[in-house]
Amino acid sequence: SSSTFDKLMEQESARATVVKSQISQTPNNKNIAKVIYMGLCFCVLYTGLSASNLVASIYDNLGYKSLGQVSSTFFYAVFSASAIVAPKIMEGWPYKKAVFVGALGYIFPLIGSMMTALCDHEEDEPVPSHIWCTDTLYIYSTNILTNMINGVTAVILWIGVNQYITSCANESNQGKYLGLFYAINNVSSLTGGIMSTFVLDKYGFSYYFTVCSLLVVLAIIMISMAPEAPKYHVEESETIAQTCSKIFKLTASTRMNKFIPYMMFAGLVTATFGGFQYKIVENTIPTYTDEEKSSVVA
Repeated sequence: SSSTFDKLMEQESARATVVKSQISQTPNNKNIAKVIYMGLCFCVLYTGLSASNLVASIYDNLGYKSLGQVSSTFFYAVFSASAIVAPKIMEGWPYKKAVFVGALGYIFPLIGSMMTALCDHEEDEPVPSHIWCTDTLYIYSTNILTNMINGVTAVILWIGVNQYITSCANESNQGKYLGLFYAINNVSSLTGGIMSTFVLDKYGFSYYFTVCSLLVVLAIIMISMAPEAPKYHVEESETIAQTCSKIFKLTASTRMNKFIPYMMFAGLVTATFGGFQYKIVENTIPTYTDEEKSSVVA
């Protein structure tokens, strides 16, 4: 009901007041260098993670039909479930530690992707001797497992980085700092596309996933060198049961019900982009090689 929603908002407002009282004295632009540096870290990280937008296309071209979509399904399922427990796991962690641990998780799906790419061979050539190439079950299970691990750590990454940026700001510049961070981060859409187009066209799938992995490792090293953000403390702590109850009541509220369709539509757009749109592009270039098709999709 509306009254339940209002009560929840009052509780959150009270909690936020504790935070604001501890960060409101931060001078404007005192921590802007930290925000810019973290934005650069994420730009490098998501340039390397450009593979996540192409993995469905690449796997189809390697002969593993629907593997990209299946892996993404497990990733987002675990991601959604982990959003409930991750805040409890992260209690007491420095914000930089949360970002670092979250970024580490992106190594796992890239390992699965490299293993898959190493099984690539021409139709008239024997299957590579790697043990995981002898049975498609190895490939499917490895990719699903690594994406499930990543689903847990991705929640930690995004909760951690938003706490990091918020703790660097005060009430007057929170919007500015978050906007600056996401502006720098979103440059990765351009750099990732350029990198993917060049590497896939010139060197193929195995080299592409190797380059992506190196970029992710570089980003993790950069994050480990980032300055720590000031830590604010909220005295009140919630159990997982309390968190679940709050989410259920918030979701069932009248005001939230009006917003949910827009969130579902955004999810549909993302799923279409990552799991289907590439087929439209590839069908327009049937004479291209597999590497060239993925390069054009990039």
